[in-house]
Amino acid sequence: SKLRLTMETPSMAIPKYFGNVGSWATQLITEAGGKVVSIRDVIGAVKNSNGIDIAKLMKHSAENRGIKGSNKR
Repeated sequence: SKLRLTMETPSMAIPKYFGNVGSWATQLITEAGGKVVSIRDVIGAVKNSNGIDIAKLMKHSAENRGIKGSNKR
């Protein structure tokens, strides 16, 4: 069965790690209308009170083996 999430009001989510589970969780949260404002992995952390662009972060993480430096682009 398919997981269905809804966000009735704007919200913020802060998954602890941007690994396999965290990256999927952030995708689901943003697709449901939530906003991820902070995330970290084993080599770095990203914080943006306006919300993190998860698609860009995933691309950066794949290209650089982690999220460190992603907020400098």
